[in-house]
Amino acid sequence: MSQDAAWLPFEIADQLTELKSWVRWQWLLRGAGRVGMIASLGLAGAFIADYRYDLAPTTRIVVLSSVATVTLVTFLAWVVVPLCRRIGWAELAAMADKANPRWEGALTSAVELFDPTQPDGFKGSPVMRDMLLQQTRQRIDELDLEKVVSSRKAWSSVRWGLASCVLLAIPVFVAPSMYRQLWQRFLMPWGNWGTAGAWTVAVENGDRIVARGTDVELLATVEKEGQTEPPKSLTLEWRDSAGTTDRRVMPFDEARKAFVTLVPHVMRDFDFRIAVERQKSRDYKVQVVEPPVVTKIRLDVESPAYAGWPAQSLDGAIGSIKVFEKSRLKFTLEFNKPVETAQLVWRQHADANKTLEMAGSKQSATLEVTAEPNIAGPFLFALQDIHKLPNNDTVPRELVVVTDEAPKLTVKGDHSSEARPDDVLPIDVTASDDVGLGEMELHFTIENNPREPMVVEAGRGEKSFEHRFTLDLAQLKVEHNQLLNYRVRITDERPEPGPHEVWSEPRILRISKKAAPPGANELAKTHEQLKDELAGLRRDIDAKKNDLADLHKESLQTKKKDAPPDDEHVAQLQRDLHKLTERAEKLAEQLNSDPLFHELGEKADQVAHNELAKAESEVQQARNEADKNLTPEQRNHVREAEQQLEAASKKLGQLEKPFEQLADLQKDLLELRRLARQAEQLANRADELAKADANKHEVPASDPNQPEAPAKDEKQAAADAAKAEAEKEQLAEQQKQLADSLNDLLKRRPELLNAARRDQLEQLAQLADEAKQLAEQQKELADALRQQQEAAAERNAELAAKQDDLQKRAEAAAEKAAAAKPDGDKPKADEPKSDKPATPDALKDAVAALQKGDLAEAQKQQEAAANELDRLAAELQKAKAEAAKPNESPLGQAARELANEQKKLAEKAADAAKSDAADARKQAAEQLNREQAALNERIDKLPQPNKPAEAAKNNPADPNGEQPNANKPNDGAKPNAAEAARQQAEQRAEQAQQALQDGDLNKAADQQKQTEQALRDLAQRADQQQNDANKPLPQRARELANEQQKLANKAAEAQKSDDAAERQQAAEDLKREQAALNERIENLPQNKPADPDAKPNALQAAREQAEQ
Repeated sequence: MSQDAAWLPFEIADQLTELKSWVRWQWLLRGAGRVGMIASLGLAGAFIADYRYDLAPTTRIVVLSSVATVTLVTFLAWVVVPLCRRIGWAELAAMADKANPRWEGALTSAVELFDPTQPDGFKGSPVMRDMLLQQTRQRIDELDLEKVVSSRKAWSSVRWGLASCVLLAIPVFVAPSMYRQLWQRFLMPWGNWGTAGAWTVAVENGDRIVARGTDVELLATVEKEGQTEPPKSLTLEWRDSAGTTDRRVMPFDEARKAFVTLVPHVMRDFDFRIAVERQKSRDYKVQVVEPPVVTKIRLDVESPAYAGWPAQSLDGAIGSIKVFEKSRLKFTLEFNKPVETAQLVWRQHADANKTLEMAGSKQSATLEVTAEPNIAGPFLFALQDIHKLPNNDTVPRELVVVTDEAPKLTVKGDHSSEARPDDVLPIDVTASDDVGLGEMELHFTIENNPREPMVVEAGRGEKSFEHRFTLDLAQLKVEHNQLLNYRVRITDERPEPGPHEVWSEPRILRISKKAAPPGANELAKTHEQLKDELAGLRRDIDAKKNDLADLHKESLQTKKKDAPPDDEHVAQLQRDLHKLTERAEKLAEQLNSDPLFHELGEKADQVAHNELAKAESEVQQARNEADKNLTPEQRNHVREAEQQLEAASKKLGQLEKPFEQLADLQKDLLELRRLARQAEQLANRADELAKADANKHEVPASDPNQPEAPAKDEKQAAADAAKAEAEKEQLAEQQKQLADSLNDLLKRRPELLNAARRDQLEQLAQLADEAKQLAEQQKELADALRQQQEAAAERNAELAAKQDDLQKRAEAAAEKAAAAKPDGDKPKADEPKSDKPATPDALKDAVAALQKGDLAEAQKQQEAAANELDRLAAELQKAKAEAAKPNESPLGQAARELANEQKKLAEKAADAAKSDAADARKQAAEQLNREQAALNERIDKLPQPNKPAEAAKNNPADPNGEQPNANKPNDGAKPNAAEAARQQAEQRAEQAQQALQDGDLNKAADQQKQTEQALRDLAQRADQQQNDANKPLPQRARELANEQQKLANKAAEAQKSDDAAERQQAAEDLKREQAALNERIENLPQNKPADPDAKPNALQAAREQAEQ
């Protein structure tokens, strides 16, 4: 049956077409509603299951596929298929007839009658068809589509579908964040999504790339709508690339307002997520790669040429690298992997950082810089790879730039403000530089008129140089009341930006005929200070003596009133006496610093250590402990202290007059030095005149090829000769005046020589005597210069004889100097020994020159002889100083050094014990334990103290002819005092270390103090053994007898004490001292008698008595 409606009457065709559309619309509504409801229910079920059970991605894919499949099937079945179904006109007519029974199938019959596909025989007659058509038209106008196909079911399906969709959309308004997460997880189940929930978890820099071995800090924040308080903690869950899983709690950091945890020392990749309550964040991945590392560093240093530093190449460039400023530095670095950037970073100068030039492979880089002082200090190399990962440069590197410092200049000598017109001013200059000195110049002006500076080239290039400028004011022709200014200039050899230049402070001299000798002003100030200190010390001693007298009277008065005196007053007196003792010691030290006052210094030192020390001790014994009245014995102590102060004041008063005499004598010595400098200057001028005269008489060889020079002007020659003669006469006159002045000084003050001898300044006396003789000889030499044309041979013979006498006397002085040298200065075994003491060879040369008539050479050799005599004087002073040094043993020195170090450790332990922090005390104990262990090892390595046999080996024969007993048996013998002190030091040191290991700092400090005392006892015993071994037997016996007598006196004094505790303490002290003395007596050398039955000698008897 054809579906074309053209063959139907239009009335029927329109109604049936409308019915067809209505049917299809109802099917569409019903299908759509059903599909929407099925889809909504499927999504809702999937969301509920995912929210409840946190479906895995695979499960979510299955659910998504299932919902999509069901929705698609229902859509095809209920929407697509009905819409695509073919509906015939007869079927539509039947539907209409069925809905209208009263039509009696008229519409269906009409459609069939007009169907062209039906045979005509089936259609009936045309009249019948018209009648049926007429009836059908009347009825079809009454067709009700709703009655044919009801829309109620369709709209019901739509309502259910819409209701399902509305229900599915409600969470958008209730929990949008969670619903969004559900949709994301459902629509993209393969994605990396966190668990859907009310919390929003945010991880800062969650996905990252880190360097292997670094610590990874994870920071997370969570939010929940309607809640302001964060949860107490989160849970971190992770899994590394090896499959290892773990979890930990992330606490909340109030300061950072976030949850923070640290994953230390990460070596493998790992994934992690954050869980809050039952909700989990998405998975984050931390990728671990090798960090950029500097595998090799080479530093090439090229120093400036003038510095003299060699070029160097340093591999590693580790630690402190010392370079000279302006050096060229070339860094060459190699890396373990390609890097993007490399920088030289200064820790203290960020603005001076330098970027290295990368190679093509990006695995090496270079940098060239100039060492400047302003960018020195610690530095490192900062690298970054393609992942922006930095390196961790922890190697200590520091560039120390040695700057070219300015020279140091010291101008010594006199600071006087006046000088005589004929004075010779010595200006001693000491200059030093870290690289090399340049020019040294003395600049001076007279009345603001500059003179030609004195330039010294000898010290150029040296690091240290000393020079004496000599200003001969007579040669400068200065006059009375003129002003002379001078200062010294020194430079170095720095090329860029130029040499350093240092000037000394300008000094101004006023020329005066009455000026005191150079150094008189400073000497007067020193004398005045010493005199005031001596007088002030006496006054204070007298004042304290009066205070003690008042205390004595007060104690007598308070005894009657039963009111004890103020003990604080007595304590203050003791402190004041201690200060007086220190002042006296300082005064003695100042006096001893000057050889001329050495004897006075010794006397002042005796006052400090005897009278003043005893007075302080007496006051100490007079102090009360419980505000009680002074006992008669304590009052006796006060009286004794008063008497000691009176004696001290009297002895110091006896020093005032000798001090003034020696001070006057020292002033005259300044005048003697002035005359000596003038004599030296005159000798130099005489030498110059002699050389000039010798050059004048030399006849140069004539050249035959040269024309004859014109004759010299006779008048000019005569004038030069007269001038030279006048200078000689002037020189001779000055030398005569100098000799007269020196003779006059020695006649006025003959005690100069006596004072020098008395104060052990033998060389000063010799030099004064030599100066007098040299002055007389200079006068004779001046006469010889003036009369050399007339009697040169005879005069030279006489001068040679006198010079020969000087030579013999110098040889005698040299022999005395050699004899006066200490043993340490004698020639060693491997040094050649001379048959006689060294003599000044210059004196021999002077005699030979005089015999030849060479006065200039004789003058030169005389000056050399004077220098040799000065050297002998210096040797004697050195011998004196060496002889005064105490004889210390190597063991004693080592023990003292260890005692000092042990004292420092004890102080550190005591300070650490006061700390309230347990961690600080623990760290201090660990550090002190390491230092104590090192010290214990050094104590164990101390050499064994000398035993009697060893002492005998060092002193094989006694001066009296007795042989020491080197074969005395030692088996089973107790150790000597030195060995006992050594063992005690080792024991106490081990106990101190054990206390440090236990953390008991107080006990450790106490043991360390005992170790220190034992080491000092060891040093004292070792020195005593060596000193005893170097002394002859009679002297040792006398010393031991004296010490035994002192111990006996102490025992008698202790026996008189009424205090049992004092007697007990005194007994213990005497026991210890007697034991040490007994050991020294036992160590005395002895001979076994040939006859076993012979009586013991005196030494053996003394030894046995001492043991008893």
